[in-house]
Amino acid sequence: MGAMSLSRAAKVMAVLYGTIAKPLKRKVSLLYRGFFARNAKRRAYEEWIKLNEPVSSRSSRAMDTLNRYPVFSVVLLGCGKEATHYAEDTIASIGKQTYGHWNLHNAGSINELLSGSSWWGDYVVIVDGHAILSPRAFSEMAGTINDNPGVDLLYTDNDTILDGRRQAPCFKPEWSPDRFRSFDYIGPVAVLKKELLAIIANCEHDKDLYTELYTCLYGLLLEAGALTSRVIRIPKMLYHLQGSPDCRHSEGFSKGCHGDYCSVGLKDYQQIRVAALRKYLGGSATVESTHPPVCKVNYKHSVRPLVSIVIPNRDHSCVLDACLKSIISKTTYDRYEIVIVENGSRQIKTFGVYARYEKTAKVRVIPRDGDFNFSAVNNFGAGKAGGEVLLFLNNDTELLTPAWLEEMLGHALRSGVGAVGAKLCYPDGTIQHAGVVTGMCGIAGHPQQGEPCESDGYLYDLRTVRNVSAVTGACLMVRHELFGQAGGFDEDLALAYNDVDLCLKLAACGHLTIWTPYAVLIHHESKTRGYDLSKTQKERLAGESSIIMEKWGRYIERGDPYYNPNLTLDKQDLSFNLQTNTNPQPETRRENVPDKMRYELRNGGIKS
Repeated sequence: MGAMSLSRAAKVMAVLYGTIAKPLKRKVSLLYRGFFARNAKRRAYEEWIKLNEPVSSRSSRAMDTLNRYPVFSVVLLGCGKEATHYAEDTIASIGKQTYGHWNLHNAGSINELLSGSSWWGDYVVIVDGHAILSPRAFSEMAGTINDNPGVDLLYTDNDTILDGRRQAPCFKPEWSPDRFRSFDYIGPVAVLKKELLAIIANCEHDKDLYTELYTCLYGLLLEAGALTSRVIRIPKMLYHLQGSPDCRHSEGFSKGCHGDYCSVGLKDYQQIRVAALRKYLGGSATVESTHPPVCKVNYKHSVRPLVSIVIPNRDHSCVLDACLKSIISKTTYDRYEIVIVENGSRQIKTFGVYARYEKTAKVRVIPRDGDFNFSAVNNFGAGKAGGEVLLFLNNDTELLTPAWLEEMLGHALRSGVGAVGAKLCYPDGTIQHAGVVTGMCGIAGHPQQGEPCESDGYLYDLRTVRNVSAVTGACLMVRHELFGQAGGFDEDLALAYNDVDLCLKLAACGHLTIWTPYAVLIHHESKTRGYDLSKTQKERLAGESSIIMEKWGRYIERGDPYYNPNLTLDKQDLSFNLQTNTNPQPETRRENVPDKMRYELRNGGIKS
């Protein structure tokens, strides 16, 4: 009887441990680790400030080196219920500028701003929200304009001041139109050339909407970004947002880009952005508020093209079976075919899987002899595919989101878009692929690899549709026509960097590469061919590294346009770059890169 009672007690204790004690222990552990991680990040940012910002308030740009002195008309827009207090601090920071060619104005709304052309200087500096400008802000802007005389729109990095301490640095990408539609990463300070502002002012506007937009610049910047490609990000901390106790614990505050929703509320701020985005896109898309302050744009297309899913395979029948089963059982888009490129399988089970799936009308198996060459196999499969759209897919993937094809097609069918990539997660629920950064860990790397798949990421980049330099070939969609125009995968790159090369070739033709978090797959990485560990494999990788650097070395060395130079390239965790003098002057290269790439591609890469 005693033994039975003890057994029951043990079971009760086990249940209590599993349902209460263990989850509580895990939560305490996460909070403990999070506390030290936040402290470590804060210390790292303080170190970054010491290494990268002038010790005194003097500008790092010498005024006697300027060829011209642009006049800045500084416009203060309303900033909500705390406008008076924050406007005083903003005005005080303007008065401390080391550059003297400016004048100050106040506007209650963007409508007032757009009707004020009589007092516009060469450039209009719009300050909206809780911004305190760095004393060197105008001098850095003037220097950038001197270096780039044709620039139409400028924005800068920023951080937040809370309880007297600078924190939450917002190190931004260069102009990324799709990311900006998803998330307002520019924030409440922007510089527009008066000619660009005049064009916008002469357009027809929904005046009621712009009256509502007094709390942010989002609608105005959407229009500005659509009118010009001469947009430059200055990768320097030239303003600081003032954090109030009201927004200290608000969702998104730690991302650092905004002060606006601290006063108007995140819900209201999101409604304003959604309204502006819907107006801007018109009937070409619908807009959802998925994860404030993130928006999701669903593009409308009148066509439903056939998608050819090209899957290279050599044995690993269980892996392939799981992949095919997930596609066929879950995919909601019905206009697709699966083209399996059989390349040297020997196991009977593999051919059994082929026979079973070939009974369906959607699966074809195309044999190809020869050694495994990822590029050649996929090019061969593309040549046999009948779809207007190609989706290159590894056999070691499994579908998680049934609407994956619709999500990727929504972007792939857009004019000006080349490759589209998906969110790939390891089986343990961590990130494997969320876009590729050129120059990271050498030639190219996967930022935030190992982060939880459900996390927001840095500046919400794991939740936003973004422009990236490249996406992985493990799941890559592209229109068949564009794939042919780019010359397909480079077969000299048998295993490594062929996806990066393809995306850069598409960029050379003027097409953006997009990563979406709304198409999610599990990726059992390198199940088929393994990792590059043997001497032969390492030699092959070194050879392919030489090829990619010969073709794209100049592009890689200039820095990934969608990655900030103040973040490290040595690791994939987006920690701060703590090397001295990492705060470079912005260059004109970005708005002209597609044209340079287009003309010089025939010579094997970009030249200065």
